[in-house]
Amino acid sequence: MDIEEGHFLPSFGLAHSLKDRGHEVCYLGVIDNAPLVAEQGFDFHPVLKDIYHQGYKEKYKQLSPPPGDNSLSPDLKKEYDEHIAALMAGAYDPFLEHFQSSLLVISTFLKIDTLVLHYKYNICPVIFTPFLREASSTPAKDCLNYLKEFPVDEIFPLVDFVTSFRDDFTSLAELVAPLDNFCELIACPHELDVDDLPARANAHYIGPSIRKETCAGDIASLYRQLEGKKIIYASLGSQPLRHGAVRDLFFRKMICVMKEEELQDCHLILTVGDIYDIDNLAPLPDNVTVLRWVSQISILKRASLAVIHGGLGSVKECIYYGVPMIVFPLGYDQPVNARRVAHHNLGLTGDIGSIPEGDLKVKILQALGCEHIRASVRNMQQLFHEKECANQGADIIEALLRDREMMSPQNNTRTENVLSDIPAVREEQQQFKK
Repeated sequence: MDIEEGHFLPSFGLAHSLKDRGHEVCYLGVIDNAPLVAEQGFDFHPVLKDIYHQGYKEKYKQLSPPPGDNSLSPDLKKEYDEHIAALMAGAYDPFLEHFQSSLLVISTFLKIDTLVLHYKYNICPVIFTPFLREASSTPAKDCLNYLKEFPVDEIFPLVDFVTSFRDDFTSLAELVAPLDNFCELIACPHELDVDDLPARANAHYIGPSIRKETCAGDIASLYRQLEGKKIIYASLGSQPLRHGAVRDLFFRKMICVMKEEELQDCHLILTVGDIYDIDNLAPLPDNVTVLRWVSQISILKRASLAVIHGGLGSVKECIYYGVPMIVFPLGYDQPVNARRVAHHNLGLTGDIGSIPEGDLKVKILQALGCEHIRASVRNMQQLFHEKECANQGADIIEALLRDREMMSPQNNTRTENVLSDIPAVREEQQQFKK
């Protein structure tokens, strides 16, 4: 799994489903993510420790580009080049030899890693995608677009590496084509989407894959103090540093609006991340608590409203625990997720940069008091629970494990036939054919 929490946390729901069925699940990733994996009860083995040393994740958060900027800082670019070179040189050799794993599930964001593993080791992994794709998006198309942003001389090492295993491709499109042949698990019910997308035989929408609550943090006493209050949860996700001045604006507007008389029966719990200086927000009203971190699942079980940036992981957890949303998207897939929330009447959306505090108050009161929104959330919540209980992702992986031959990219038709034996997959295929 890749470094970003929002990318690998959704995999825990699937991992627990497999573990509950008696399968051994082991994570490979950067060492900073070991505690999060350990909290969920899974084995973890760090990779590329010379590049991604202890504490690297905080550096990554500080140097990562803001939404809309795909460039990397010189430091991150150097480390990424070292990462790919290490893979080509065999950095995964000891892990693959030691684990002898029956199946490899890999993050969709590790595009180049997936290609290197495929060509070097003849591995056909399952791709795990924690977001809903748009019509123009497939794993291969995304990778091709990603490579086109590279200077030509930086693509040559990858091309040379691949040609050492296969020398019959004539374009980058052919080089990345295997990515669309692998089984892809999309960790969200397709019912949340707005548009009917063309079906791909190897792409399967599984349940929301909600992680289990582990440590709720030391806030049990706070919850007891807030008995009878409506809890409003506000957060910009796991990487608020990326959002700069907009982050500060969001924090200040949320705090300021809580001074309004109409919101005195509510209590805001605002999370700001590990690095942010909480003193910047002082003084705080009595009905505001600012924390660096809180178990999001723990608080959503008690919240009446969530004000979020619209990352799909947070949107799914709000739905799963029946919490209406106000979404202020800042970038990435957040604007389209906000559109999904509005389309299904699961909450409200807006622009945190331009919304006056008076209008923010109106939105909060509307989201808290609208029965139509609450009914829509309950209906989608029921669907999410049904999809989660169906464990379709685990069914698909077990089908692949039962028939390893079908993992060959040359056997796409057979793959589709084997998976069609799973009722949920068969129903999904029939729906898309309509």
